Amino acid sequence: MSDPQDPRWLDFLDNQANDLISRQTEQELRKRELETTHEYSVRLLDAEFLDRQREREHQRSTSFNASMLIAFLSLLLAAGICYALYLNKDQLVMEFLKAILFIVTGGVGGYSLKAVRDKSETPKPSTHPSFEVGLDTCRIRRARGLRMLATRAREFLAQSDSRVRDRFLFFVNRRPLC
Repeated sequence: MSDPQDPRWLDFLDNQANDLISRQTEQELRKRELETTHEYSVRLLDAEFLDRQREREHQRSTSFNASMLIAFLSLLLAAGICYALYLNKDQLVMEFLKAILFIVTGGVGGYSLKAVRDKSETPKPSTHPSFEVGLDTCRIRRARGLRMLATRAREFLAQSDSRVRDRFLFFVNRRPLC
């Protein structure tokens, strides 16, 4: 086996060369996977940020519209009461005020009853860990994990030499991954 012209020795060297090429290809594929994961995580964080921003804007506009509707109805009611007082319809004003009082007390009472019932009901326990630690905590952990993965991908790309990158790009451009 010490003879360099021995066919077994040549087969061994060919196998070693093929093994090195397959390892290099595998490493390049891992690097591409890390790059793709980094891009995906960045896009995911951007999409989540945009979604939350739009949700806040929607809540703000809904709150503003509801406030304007309440202000308009209050102004309209005040104008109706003033007009009724101008026409000396005191009994009509008293009936308006009674109706308003009943509606407001019923609304406040119903809201209070619902709040008390919601506090007394305990949520069903879940076995899923994301519900145990809270959804916001899970989102924070996921974002930290994605940032850490992106950092590792950047470090791996910085450590690899240009020859590996060039071969990887040639391999990727020659043969589609999907």
